[in-house]
Amino acid sequence: MRVRGWLLVVLCVVATPAQAGFDSTQLRNALTALTAHPGSGRLGVAVRDLEDGSTVLIDAKRPFPMQSVYKLPIAIALLDRVDRGRIALSKTVHLTQAQRAPGRSPLAKQIGPEGLDRTIEQLLELMMIESDNTACDVLLDEVGGPAAVQAVLLLKSLYGVRVDRPEKQLQSDWQGLGHWRAALYEDRVREAAIEALPPQRRQIAIDAYLRDPRDTTTPQGMMDMLARLAAGELLSADSTTRLLHLMTVSVTGLNKIKAGLPQDWALAHKSGASGEAFGLAPAENDVGIATAPDGRRIVIVALLSASRLNSEARDKMLADVARATIAALR
Repeated sequence: MRVRGWLLVVLCVVATPAQAGFDSTQLRNALTALTAHPGSGRLGVAVRDLEDGSTVLIDAKRPFPMQSVYKLPIAIALLDRVDRGRIALSKTVHLTQAQRAPGRSPLAKQIGPEGLDRTIEQLLELMMIESDNTACDVLLDEVGGPAAVQAVLLLKSLYGVRVDRPEKQLQSDWQGLGHWRAALYEDRVREAAIEALPPQRRQIAIDAYLRDPRDTTTPQGMMDMLARLAAGELLSADSTTRLLHLMTVSVTGLNKIKAGLPQDWALAHKSGASGEAFGLAPAENDVGIATAPDGRRIVIVALLSASRLNSEARDKMLADVARATIAALR
C-alpha cells in the first residue's frame, strides 16, 4: 500500500503542468494591438520560452517572405556540411565581379577586375554579421544550391522554411526586372531599369512576390528552427557555438527586436528587409534567441509583410513585439 501511495504522489507531480512562461492573454492582446494602425500590414509572431516550452503564436502558419532572414537556413546547411567533413571552413574561394550581388554587400565593392580570394569562414562571417548578399550567393553555390539547402532542412525535419533562389534573382524578381543579368549589379543601371518599367508591371511583380511561396517561412517553422538550434539539435557543438556567436555580433537590424529588449539581455538574431516600392514594404523581419542575464532564453520571431508604415515605424513594431514579450514574462 505504501508503494502504491508513493507511486501516486510521483504520478501527480509528473502530471502537474509547469507554470506558463508568459501571461498569454496579455501577450496576445498586446501583439494584436500592434496591427491596429491602418496600413500596418500583416504581422506574424512566434514566441517560445525555451525554459518550459510555453509558446504564443500569432498568424503563425502563414508563409512570410524572408528576405535576408533566409541566410540563417543557408548557414545551417553550410555548417551541416562542415560537420560532415564535406567542406572545410579554411577552403579558399576565388570571387569574380560576375558574382557580385546587389543590395547590401561590402564584399562586392572589394572585388576588382582580377577577382578576390576569401575563405568559406570569412564568407560565412560576412553573410551572418554584415548580411552580405554576395557572400550569401557564393555560399549558396558552395552548398550545392537551393535544392541542397532544402534537402538539409527536410532531413532535419525542419518544415515551413523554404530557400529557392539566390539573392540576385530574388531581388530582381520582386522589383520586376526578370532574369538576373550581371549588368544589374551597378546601381545606376539597376535603378534606370526599374525606373523604365511601367508602374503596372512593377505592381504586378510586387503582388506576385507577396503571393509567392518561394523563399518564405512560417513564424512557427522559424521558431522551431531557432529552438532546435539553441538546443544543439541541428549542428555540432562547435558549429552551434560559431553560428550563435555570429548572430550575436551581427551589425544589422539593431533597431528591431534588439531595441525592444532590456539592455542587459543578449540577442542572437538574423534580420531581413526588402525595402519599399510605391509606399509598400513587402518584408520587414527579425528573428532570434534572446537571453536574459540569468540565462533564460526566449525565441522571438517577428515577421511583417505588406506594410505601408515608414521604415522607422516598421522597426518599432518589431521592437514592440520584443517589448510585449518581455512584459508578459512571469
